[in-house]
Amino acid sequence: AEDSLASLFLKLTNTSLVYHQKFDSRLPNKKGLLEDYVFLVDAFIHAYQSTFNKEYLDKAIALNSTILEKFYKNKKWYLTQNKTYEVVFNDRYYTAAISRHLHNMLSLANITSNLANLEQAKNYIKELQNRFLTFSDSNPEAIRALIRVQKGDIILKSSKENLLDNEKQIEQIIYPFLLQSIQDTNLFLACDEKSCFSYNKDLNIVIQAIDK
Repeated sequence: AEDSLASLFLKLTNTSLVYHQKFDSRLPNKKGLLEDYVFLVDAFIHAYQSTFNKEYLDKAIALNSTILEKFYKNKKWYLTQNKTYEVVFNDRYYTAAISRHLHNMLSLANITSNLANLEQAKNYIKELQNRFLTFSDSNPEAIRALIRVQKGDIILKSSKENLLDNEKQIEQIIYPFLLQSIQDTNLFLACDEKSCFSYNKDLNIVIQAIDK
């Protein structure tokens, strides 16, 4: 999976640019759509959460930081960089790019403990809230983002070694909005978006606090 992601990044990106597609050995030239950026960011977030390789997190942050300038104007999100076509708000058949982008913003803000970015992400979600609620049956992933904001993420923090060594146990945590983040400690810490509410060397005790 990591090799595939590295190949995709190599073939379809150039510094901060993402391209839509590539044919044979020809150089790509069609500028990426919102979905191209968003799902690549999502892939890097998942890669980081599986490996804790900081390179993946850095790439996710760098690409995500370009999306606002390229696809957002006057409180509207666009599919194309020339801002001709507005985004599609429909998750019925596959996840809409804008819905995934909202989740990406929340994830990156909480993984990096960036409260300013978290507040910004929540403001963008608030701007779209009425549209999502009006057509809730067509926007399940967007509704999930609204629920996520209400419930809040929980971030499990520990050393890279601790998180990797206990991967299977961590996967059994029930709480739906769980992220993991590296911290230089031999403890396990469970934190909400403001502070940590449980810490212990025994992961089981921390998991009980998360899933209570």
